[in-house]
This record gives sequence, structure tokens and C-alpha cells, in this order.
Amino acid sequence: MRTRIIPTLGLRLLYCFGKVPYPIREYTMPKPDISVSIVNYNSTEFLLRCLHSIEKQSTNLFIETLIADNSSKDFDPEQIYQIVPHASVTVNRQNKGFAYAHNQNFAHSTSDYFLLLNPDTILTDGSLHGIIDIFARFRNVAIVGPGLLSSTGKHLENVKSFPTITSAFFELLLFRSAPTKPHSANTFLRATHQRYVECINGAALAVRSHVYKSLSGLDPLFFMYFEEVDFCKRLRESTPYKIVSLPGIKVFHYHGRSSIQTDVRQTVYYESYYRYFKKHHCLKTSLFIRGIIILNSMVRLLGIQVKYFPIISGWQSYSNKTLSTFRLLLWGFGLRKSSRLSSECNK
Repeated sequence: MRTRIIPTLGLRLLYCFGKVPYPIREYTMPKPDISVSIVNYNSTEFLLRCLHSIEKQSTNLFIETLIADNSSKDFDPEQIYQIVPHASVTVNRQNKGFAYAHNQNFAHSTSDYFLLLNPDTILTDGSLHGIIDIFARFRNVAIVGPGLLSSTGKHLENVKSFPTITSAFFELLLFRSAPTKPHSANTFLRATHQRYVECINGAALAVRSHVYKSLSGLDPLFFMYFEEVDFCKRLRESTPYKIVSLPGIKVFHYHGRSSIQTDVRQTVYYESYYRYFKKHHCLKTSLFIRGIIILNSMVRLLGIQVKYFPIISGWQSYSNKTLSTFRLLLWGFGLRKSSRLSSECNK
């Protein structure tokens, strides 16, 4: 049993005036079957849909729902409690990033399994049961990733590979993905096509709680992007546990709706790209990656002058893209600090 925080009317009023943290009343609850962690940033409409789908799964499961909001303009905790009365809600006055907020949620988690879920996802019937079943049956599995579907039912890849110099060359210099290698034939439960993989997409990633804790959670230095790649990399290098893709279990993902692309986000993506190589590769390799990011920025900056010339596309679009690319170029030369703490970014 544990004590949980829920709101009272008087303390809601005090919270509105910034006098107390949001909000307090105690009751007890049994240990949950799974904890679902969601980080929200200006995606409340999608978050509410996601919460409705979670509640539909709670008929035969006790689900612990953990919400961290990163200083959204449209967020009201009362909307959460109307759908999930026993939710744990953390309202951050400053946006410190996707990884930081999931770690906040984990600090309140009490389940053996911790599911990181994007707010722009919808769980399908049986998805949580399927994840829990795999963890219960296969003790060597630490991370489980369900299959992802677009809003139209199209398959979305839920598997990633660790970045290499080759993949960086194709993506950063040729502006396209490197040829993908075939997935390992080392599968289990072949009848349903589950397979061991290198990395799972962070839109829906379930992990054993004790493993998450042993690895100190997601690295908050990755403000946005590559945090799940870094986590899977650390798990693969320091533990014997496996990472499994479950294409038979489906989660709808309104891909990119909780992180509609902006020029600021694009800048943070490249900075995270470099940070990953700096952390997991030698100094020479990380400097090489930084160099091709600089070259990428130069090529992009020239391309913007042609494609988004203000007479054709308007000044706003042209100036936003030019300034963001120029900032990335300054960062590449060490003349500007990282953009990772920008309040404009999140997943």
C-alpha cells in the first residue's frame, strides 16, 4: 500500500496563487500492475485522449498514471483528475526536458514495470496485458516496445539502431538515411514474430523498474531526442538483459503531433546527435560528428536562401529557418551555448 496525493479545494486555491505545491490529500492504494509515465508539453488535447485509452485498459489491471507537465500554456490538472482521479500530476514551472520529467515521474512510481508513453498515443485493447505478460514470462527481457501505428493504421517503425559514423554521414551530409541492416534472426516466440533489437522508439517503451533505477533513468543532459537511444545503449553495454520489439501489440501514435517540427527542435536534434557520440565514442569521432554538423549547417543555410527567399515564401518562414540554422552554426563553432534548455522544446 502507498500514500498518494490528490487535490482538495482549499489547497487548489492556494496553488493558484503560488503559495503551496499542487495539491494534498492522502489515501492508500495497492501496488499497481504497471506505471504509465507521460510527459506533456502543449499537447493537452492529445494527452486527454491518451488517458481515456489508458482508463479503458484498467478493467482487469490496476494502472498507476503519472503525468509531468513541462510548463504548458494549456494545461489544467483538473482535466486529468476528471479522467483519472488517482493520477499523480507534477506541474513544472520550467521546462527541463523530456528525460528530466520522466525521471520525476519515476520517483513517484511503485510498480515493477514502468511504461514511457508519448501523449500523442492511444493504447489498444490488451496492449498493457501483453507487455506485462512478456515481462512475467521472460526474466531476461528488460525493455519491451509495442508496435506503432499511424492514425490511419499504417505501420510505423518502433525499432532503432545505434548511430554510427556511416549513418551520421548519410543523414548529416547526404540528408537521407543510411541503408538499414536486417534485424537479427535471433528471435523468440517465433509464431508472433517478437524479436531482440538494439533500441526501442521512446514513444512507447516499457522497462523493468529496477533496471531503470539501476541505470539512473534517462540522462537529463539529452533535453530532447536520443535519450532512449542512450538508455538502450547503456543497458546493452552494462547488463545481460534483452530489448524486445512486439509488433503484435499495437499502439496508435499520432506521429510528431506532440512535437510538431520547429526550427528550434531541429537545432536541439543535432546537438543531441553530437552529445550521443561524445558520450559513447572517442573524442576524435565526436569532433568529426561536430564537424559534419557544421558542414551540414553551412549547406542548409545556403539552401534556405534559395528555397525560402522572403519574396517567395514570406519573411517569417525565411527568418526563422535562417536564424535557427545560424544559431546551430554558432554552436558548432563553440560560440553559443546549447539550446537544450529552451522552453520552446519538448516531445
